[in-house]
Amino acid sequence: MMQDIGEKKIYSAGDIAAILDISTNSARDFLDEASRQGLFPVIKVGVQYRVPATQFDEWNTYAKLHDVFEEGSGGCEMDRMVVSPESCSV
Repeated sequence: MMQDIGEKKIYSAGDIAAILDISTNSARDFLDEASRQGLFPVIKVGVQYRVPATQFDEWNTYAKLHDVFEEGSGGCEMDRMVVSPESCSV
């Protein structure tokens, strides 16, 4: 039985892609950058990515509240996604 994304405790790159409505390859690039920036924990084993759902959901909620997903919105962006809320000067 497949778990609904909202019920998962750990997300894969495919889950992140579905949540952000981007390709899986873009999600992998995003997760590499998120890991470097320390946005939320990203666990990579070989080519597999795993992200604790709670921490990603907190980051995603922050990004949505601050409307930083669209270009030109004033947020700090990487391919139209927030890189680090802490690096924004508002």
